[in-house]
Amino acid sequence: MLFDLLALDDLDLREVPLAKRRESLVGLLEDVSPPLRLTPATTDFEVAEEWFGRFDGGGFDGVMAKKLDGVYLEDKRAQVKVKHHRSVDCVVAGYAEHKNGGVGSLKLGLRGVGEKQIETDRRIIRDRIAKLKVQLTKIDKQMIVQRKNRGKMVRVALVGYTNAGKSTLMRILVTIMQASSGEVHSCMKLPACLRVARYSGR
Repeated sequence: MLFDLLALDDLDLREVPLAKRRESLVGLLEDVSPPLRLTPATTDFEVAEEWFGRFDGGGFDGVMAKKLDGVYLEDKRAQVKVKHHRSVDCVVAGYAEHKNGGVGSLKLGLRGVGEKQIETDRRIIRDRIAKLKVQLTKIDKQMIVQRKNRGKMVRVALVGYTNAGKSTLMRILVTIMQASSGEVHSCMKLPACLRVARYSGR
């Protein structure tokens, strides 16, 4: 599908207005045959409006508008896309990350034929629960492997009501551990920390 002419033999046409470039392209393609095709173009607003309505759907977003006196601009969008605007009720179910970071695209869920809102919500919740069960199964397997690798390591947990002093106790233990070894250990070293606390009389 041919729509513009940027060079002809050794002649650079990028600084030539679009109307002249289009005229040259049409002249070159007078005897063209498929699979080569020339994109349709018009300066008639009513014709463009008819095209816009006729090609609604089927993979066509709309029509493109360009200035007849415009030159070719590299790496810039000098045209205007006139697209069909449509709306639909959907649910944001997730997103995909962009290769450079951040949100690249949204994962949308559409309501099935004849579904009510509560049915849609239930279906989404069921799908979410199923995915969480798969993730939990993976975590359980990882925990089993980790337990085997730890051998006889004792697991310690700080349990208590709100404002019972759990955070204060943890800070004391970490302070003692720093004083004894000169470095901050992870919570995996907590049993050793508790031994130091016991020997110090605290």
